[in-house]
Amino acid sequence: MSKRTTKQYFDLVRELTLTDFKLKYEGSVLGYVWSFAKPLMLFGILYFVFTVVFHLGTSIPHYAVYLLLGVVLWIFFADATVTAMTSIVDRQELIRKVSFPRLVLVIAASATSLITLAINLAIIAVLIGLLIGDLYHDLTEATLRQATVHRLTGTAAAL
Repeated sequence: MSKRTTKQYFDLVRELTLTDFKLKYEGSVLGYVWSFAKPLMLFGILYFVFTVVFHLGTSIPHYAVYLLLGVVLWIFFADATVTAMTSIVDRQELIRKVSFPRLVLVIAASATSLITLAINLAIIAVLIGLLIGDLYHDLTEATLRQATVHRLTGTAAAL
C-alpha cells in the first residue's frame, strides 16, 4: 500500500468514526450524556448488589473506583466487540457502492467505542481527582490536628 492509499483509508476511518459517534446518540433525549450515564447506572446497580446485598468489597480501599473503572472498561470491550462484528452487515450498502478494504469498517466501529471510552475515562479522572483532593484535605487536616495535639501534650509534659 502506498502512503497516499494509507492516508485515504485513514481519512475514511476518521470520517466513518466521527459520523458513527454523532449518529449513535442522535435523537436521544440526553444525547452524549448517555455515554457516561449507561456505565454509571450499571455501576450503581453492581455497587448496591455487591456492597449492600452480599457485603463484598467493603474491606477494599477505593472499591467504588475499581468497580467504576471495571464497568467502563467492560462496556467499552462489549460495545467495541458488538459494533465491530456487525459493522460490515450494517454498512452493506456502502460496501456495494464503493471499493475499499472491509477492515476500515471494523476499525471505524472500534474507534467509535474508543471515543466513548476516552470521554468516560476523562470524567472518571476528574472524579478521582476530586476524591483524591478530598482525601488529601482530610489527611492534611488530620495530620495538623495530630501534630497540634502532640505539641500540646509535649508542652504539658515538659511543665
